[in-house]
Amino acid sequence: GCLKKESFAQFDVKVGSSGGEHSGKVIPLVLDVTDNKNVDDAAAAVSKWLADTAETEGDGKQHRILHGLVNNAGIMILGLFDWLDVSDYQKVMDVNFYGILRCCKAFLPILKHQSIEQQYKGSRIINVTSIAGIMPGNPVGSAYAASKHAAQVLTEALRKELMVFDIGVSSVNPSFHNTNMIAEVETGQDTMRTWNKMSKELQQEYGT
Repeated sequence: GCLKKESFAQFDVKVGSSGGEHSGKVIPLVLDVTDNKNVDDAAAAVSKWLADTAETEGDGKQHRILHGLVNNAGIMILGLFDWLDVSDYQKVMDVNFYGILRCCKAFLPILKHQSIEQQYKGSRIINVTSIAGIMPGNPVGSAYAASKHAAQVLTEALRKELMVFDIGVSSVNPSFHNTNMIAEVETGQDTMRTWNKMSKELQQEYGT
């Protein structure tokens, strides 16, 4: 799933007014992980695709299966605790934690059904929780780290709960890589956005 249709281009998909034309190997969907209905609609679209028989060989049918769910959406808002509003923490949590929770809730019935009906065992949920999810918190990164720690704990709990269905649950904890989000951290753009929203009085308390 992609937040914007413009991102479909990376999959060689032509985007028109009525949606995207896919090559067959990748079928992207517009997906906003902060929108309950949008996430549920995505799961419904996948369920419909799975219900269609992929191909027929002889007298037997090969049915499509969902091998796994990868939760990779993430945002970062940097700033000292005193600089951030509660809404900043809520915004980061809504994507980094509740986004994972929403997608797991929406797609888990598909994965469980496959296991219970003996269609496929061994599907997996992969949550990208960042190295920030396993390290102590650092200055200016409390909102991001808190969301990633929450996602990490959820992942570890799900891993134990879903063993009974033979559904694996893993976390991926990358450090710093060449992404747009990290580029803004390195240039200070993210922190400066927070700083520029602060009141003059608060800025003066920190030395300007």
